Amino acid sequence: MATRELELSSRHEASAQARQEVAALLSGTELAQLTSDAQLVVSELVSNALLHGTPPIRLTIDVGTDRVRVAVFDTSISPPGRNHAGETAMTGRGLMVVEALTVRRGVERQGSGKQVWAELSGDASENADDLLGAFLSPEELMDAWADVEEPDELVEVDLGEVPTKLLLAAKVHTENLVREFTLATVGAEAGASARVPEELARLIAAVTGEFGELRRELKEQALAAQARGEERTHLRFRLAPSTMKGGNRYLDALDEADAYCRAGRLLTLETPPQHKVFRRWYVEELGRQVQRSQVGRPPAAPHSFEDRLLDELNALAEAERTADRAARLHRVSASLAAAGSAERVAEIVLQEVVPALGATGGGLLIPAGAKLALPGVVGYPEELVSALREEPAEADLPAAVALRTRQPVWLESTEDLDTRFPDVRRLEPETASLCAVPLSVNSSVGAIRFSFAQPRLFDDEERAFVLTVAGQGAQALDRIRLLEEERAAAGQLAFLADASRALAESLDHEQTLRTIAEQTVTTMADWCAVYLADRRHIRTVAISRAGGGAPHEEWDLDVQFPADRSPAGVPRVIATGEAELYPEVTDDLLVETGFDPEQIEIVHRLDIRSALAVPMTARGRTLGAIVLSRAASRPRFDKRDLAVALGLAERAAVAVDNAVLYQHEIEVAQALQRGLLPPALPSVPGIEVAVAYRPAAEEVGGDFYDLWPLTEGVWGFAVGDVCGIGADAAALNGVARATLRALSITGADPAEWLEGLNTALLFGAGDEPQRERFCTVVAGTLRVDGRGAILRLATGGHPPPILRRPQSPPTAVRVTGTLIGAFDEVDIRELELRLEPGDQLVLYTDGVTDVRQPDGTILGERGLLDLLGAADQSAEALVGRLVERLWSERPPEDDVALLVLAALPARERAR
Repeated sequence: MATRELELSSRHEASAQARQEVAALLSGTELAQLTSDAQLVVSELVSNALLHGTPPIRLTIDVGTDRVRVAVFDTSISPPGRNHAGETAMTGRGLMVVEALTVRRGVERQGSGKQVWAELSGDASENADDLLGAFLSPEELMDAWADVEEPDELVEVDLGEVPTKLLLAAKVHTENLVREFTLATVGAEAGASARVPEELARLIAAVTGEFGELRRELKEQALAAQARGEERTHLRFRLAPSTMKGGNRYLDALDEADAYCRAGRLLTLETPPQHKVFRRWYVEELGRQVQRSQVGRPPAAPHSFEDRLLDELNALAEAERTADRAARLHRVSASLAAAGSAERVAEIVLQEVVPALGATGGGLLIPAGAKLALPGVVGYPEELVSALREEPAEADLPAAVALRTRQPVWLESTEDLDTRFPDVRRLEPETASLCAVPLSVNSSVGAIRFSFAQPRLFDDEERAFVLTVAGQGAQALDRIRLLEEERAAAGQLAFLADASRALAESLDHEQTLRTIAEQTVTTMADWCAVYLADRRHIRTVAISRAGGGAPHEEWDLDVQFPADRSPAGVPRVIATGEAELYPEVTDDLLVETGFDPEQIEIVHRLDIRSALAVPMTARGRTLGAIVLSRAASRPRFDKRDLAVALGLAERAAVAVDNAVLYQHEIEVAQALQRGLLPPALPSVPGIEVAVAYRPAAEEVGGDFYDLWPLTEGVWGFAVGDVCGIGADAAALNGVARATLRALSITGADPAEWLEGLNTALLFGAGDEPQRERFCTVVAGTLRVDGRGAILRLATGGHPPPILRRPQSPPTAVRVTGTLIGAFDEVDIRELELRLEPGDQLVLYTDGVTDVRQPDGTILGERGLLDLLGAADQSAEALVGRLVERLWSERPPEDDVALLVLAALPARERAR
């Protein structure tokens, strides 16, 4: 016989030390063949004490002649029990191994603890016969410690029945976690694994140390019920109040352990939901019952596990509803951020809210003049959709009321509907309840409505959900409104810019006003009429309709309104110079503005519902008015539209006024030009004279020509170009011609004429020189003799004349001279030239050489020489050909003056 006792104080070395001692004692004995089995048995008993017992742990080994007895002592009084062996159990198989390898085993009380022992025999058959034995039967497990002294004041708690399988599975999961935590601690102490972090160590202590006694009792009852074949276990406890002290810490620690499981930091899987519900239920219910006993209250009926499951199911369903609504709110918010139209806002809101509330249908309505527009609808029949589209903004219906009052409407039963909105039942006979919520930011921008087939009590959460969605929809609609206003403002500015260009492109103001009317009906109105006024009448000068055509074939567009007849409408606008805005066109308004019954009927057929009239005022005078109209299908005119119309009318008035003034200036200048140009040129014997004058476009400029008699057989001539256009240029033209004529009769030479003209232009208006009045001039005398004529020429900054001789190419006659009127002193040279019979001298202004040809190039002096190099022609034919060639398709860009002097051959002179 050999006996060995060991204190196993070091947890991580205990099993290894126990195996070594067994092997040493059996070595060399007749029972040496049991060494492996004995090592396995002692290892399992020691491990069981380490996992489930309380240190210190003491091992005793007795080796006899035919048997080996091992016994493990610990200070816990709870007896061991074979666990439920399932697929997920990571513990409990050890004692089954002990049962299979030993012939006897048992548990004994020793003082404050217990001793677990087992015997192995050298007779293998004896061990094999006991493979199916139990370490402790359920009955033994329940009765083993019947004589254990129990503490005073135990509390009896009855929790009712729970499924046995659930109990066992829950306990297996917990024991797996305890085993893994224990091994982690042992491994860290042994240095076989990394040091356990402080937070995890705290968690391990709570899971393995707290609530241990109650866990074991729960397991024992489950195992006993399983052994009896009971599908449900009736849980009854007798426990001291102190037992519950670690309950909450234990539950919190397990919840925290689940986080480690989810993160993959542990081998054990996360607690299944039903296990989590069970452990919280039994711990909390035990705590509730114990607490009642401590305050002297009788035990309460237990809240059964099934009731707790139903509570959890309801909470889960509510959480799912809350999560679903939160997700829908998130989707609504994200989608509305990109919504660009009221239709898209309606689609987003209705698609999320209708299924979330279980509504039969829903719609979004927004103000649109006197009615409510319906940009979106879900689930409503076509009849109801049509009715909603016709819903007036002032209707006594839920959406209209919500929009006007900015307060939600909750109708929770048919009684509510019938009492407050009886018309709803007519529109929706199947609807039993309804809600309508305003979409409001700074003002109401719309409303949403939802219908239900059953009475519906809208709880606070549902109301908050609908109101939140409404708030998000309102912000989206308001943002879209601001963007549309911004785009409209940009469009209006572009419209005014286009109108300004159109008004500036033509001096035909009536045609321009017709163009403006056509542009207006493509942007901001369905009809546009423009009126001009004189002292006695108002006449229609332009009227356009969107899509083209007249507003109505029966409407006399030339009807005239006496300015002093009507107290309203266009006459009043023109008389007062004040605009009028008619957001709503009524019959009374039409009568007041002078419409007869037939015209009022036309207005009805055209469905004109809104109008405005603005004056065209320039330089303090009202020249006319512009009237804009819209059909009922478009928004009513407002102050923003009025501001744009006023801008248009202002630009139109300035254009009309400028055109009238310009036309008047042209007429004055033309009259002055006609008075200043020679009405007829004198006849010069032997000399053919041909002239031409062309103003730039419709302008009158300062180019001139002149031919006048001086003495017998002598004539003066001049061609000039004064600066500027219009009346001022015409006046300067007259000054130049009169000055040249006056100086020529003194007998001075042409060079002296130009010097005198220079002084006249510089100092004609005072003592200080005025250099802005200048001109270019070619002037001279023409003396006729029997062989042609002698010309004496002088020029001041003017293009050179061109001499045409028969059988010779044209040549430029170069005569130098300073620009006239620009300098205090001028240098003027003279040249004498003889015209032989058949010769022609062409004098011209720079408007001829500056003309732009069809290919875009400038004619220039070289081009003019080429044109004049054609076959011999008379002076008159030559001038006609030049005019036809250069200005037949368009007027010149600058004034043009031509003077041709031709010496006639002897035969023509005789005629």
